[in-house]
Parts: sequence; C-alpha cells; structure tokens
Amino acid sequence: GEFQRNYTSSRTFGNRAGQPDTLQTDDELRPAQTLAFAQAEAELPGAVIATLGLSYNRVRYNFVRLSMRPNNPQQRLFEPVVLPRVSLLKRFGTLASVFASVSTGYSAPTSQEVLSSNGVFNAQLQPERGVSY
Repeated sequence: GEFQRNYTSSRTFGNRAGQPDTLQTDDELRPAQTLAFAQAEAELPGAVIATLGLSYNRVRYNFVRLSMRPNNPQQRLFEPVVLPRVSLLKRFGTLASVFASVSTGYSAPTSQEVLSSNGVFNAQLQPERGVSY
C-alpha cells in the first residue's frame, strides 16, 4: 500500500509595472491519497495462469484561502473505490501464449484541476473511471 500527502501554497499578487503589488489570494491546498492493493496468482490445469487483483483508492483535498477573513476551510472527499483486475494466461508450449485481462481504473482530479490558475477551488469535479480489456 501507499499513502501520499502533499502541501501546496499558492499566492497571487497584483502587477504594477512588472513588480509584485498587493496580495490578492493566499491559498493552501493539502491533498491526501491512500492506496492499498493485493494480487494473487494461481496456476490452473491446462497451462493456464490466473491472476486476481484488487485495489482500494481514497482521495481527499483540503483547501483554505488564508487571504480571506474569516477563513472558510473546504474539503472534497471522493467516495473510496475498490477496483478489481482479472487476467488469464494460456501457454502453448515454450514459444507461444495468449493473454486476456479485464481491469478497472480510477483517476481523481489533480491538484492543478481542483485549484486551477484562475484561483477557484472546484469541489464539483468528479473522478474518471474506466474499464480496460
């Protein structure tokens, strides 16, 4: 498994003839991601190898705009997901084999998407999911 935590500080200033001017925004973004995974493999009769995998994904974003008083901390917690993977490998002697796999994928919005360059915290974004064959 793995756990990742990040801290991003972003400050935006006005521009006066090419020089930084008044502070416009002072933001902190703290993403956290938890990932746990397991995989099992079994050799079946007929020179077939089966692989089963499972992963658990959880992503959270904490955001606060320090330049506003009072601060209004916001959080976006994506619903945790469990993702399966199944594959089969059939060997035909030592020189040939056939492989088939079905797996699911998950991608939460990135820090740059959640807090884009326009300075808006977008808590409405949804993760992408897909199936790979």
